[in-house]
Amino acid sequence: MYEGGKQSGGGGVGIRFKERDFFNAGKIRVIPDVGNNRNNAVPSSTNVSNDEMVNSKPSVDLQHEMIMENRLMMANLAVIEFLASLFLVFSTIYVPDSDSDILKQYVSSAAIIAVMVGFKDRRYFFPDGTIMVTAVLVCSGVYNAPNGFHVAEISMRLVGQIAGFLVIFFGVAYVNPYMFKYGAVKFEYVSSSGSVMAINEINRAYCELVGTFVEGIVVSFAVVPLIKPDPQRSIAFIVKPEALPPKIKDLWYAAFCVGLVHYVLERVFRVTMNPFITIMHAWLENNPLAYFRLLGQFAGLIFACLYCYYFRPTPSVYKVLYSG
Repeated sequence: MYEGGKQSGGGGVGIRFKERDFFNAGKIRVIPDVGNNRNNAVPSSTNVSNDEMVNSKPSVDLQHEMIMENRLMMANLAVIEFLASLFLVFSTIYVPDSDSDILKQYVSSAAIIAVMVGFKDRRYFFPDGTIMVTAVLVCSGVYNAPNGFHVAEISMRLVGQIAGFLVIFFGVAYVNPYMFKYGAVKFEYVSSSGSVMAINEINRAYCELVGTFVEGIVVSFAVVPLIKPDPQRSIAFIVKPEALPPKIKDLWYAAFCVGLVHYVLERVFRVTMNPFITIMHAWLENNPLAYFRLLGQFAGLIFACLYCYYFRPTPSVYKVLYSG
């Protein structure tokens, strides 16, 4: 923040620039509610009565501007979700340069951190990236609206996520199956004698249930504290479409937390926790039984959504989170 000095011989003149002012520059203009502010003085040069002010409506040009602004926002959400989904799905079929490539195990987790830190929409918020994250955040109240949910925003996010998966699946994996077959996450253990020991598919489904449940809760409780309101507003809970951009340090903390949990779950439980990735891996492995994992993911997502819905932080906790 820059603050100008006082002028000599007169009153102080201050110049202030806040980061919030910059990020709010692109928001839709709000028309004052004159019906709730009738004490405002009307200039003497006008003959507009209070009744005429109350019954006045936005001009056609302003309505058109608001509609175009909203459409632009929805298009932006679809595009950024498309890119994030494409990036995350592609990272799970990473092909190492050699068998001794030690970075392979970190790629999918690093991709999550990269998406949260580096990908931004015009609100300067990171995308959800997967339908699992969007579902959990919906149940956490992040996309609440006065009369329900922000259906248009949720829909555009899902459209972008599905489109990103389809591009990678049909445009890359489907036409190059043998190239990516050995780059997918393995659910096998090769002993020193060369024998292969695979995990039973029922156990894999159970692992997907546990992994999806745990990661869903972690995502919710890592993202919600990042959604903070304008300090001038008195509100018990703020939703994502109305939130200020998160602080960089808070964003890094949340991204590292989610990435670390994902790495542990992926390595310990050998799970993907993403139906798009599971479908692609099942096809690459030519394993029809692998689709049992989808049932585990669905059950885990249901439990995670119920947990996030019924065990939301209390208003006093939100007050502490938003004051930071």
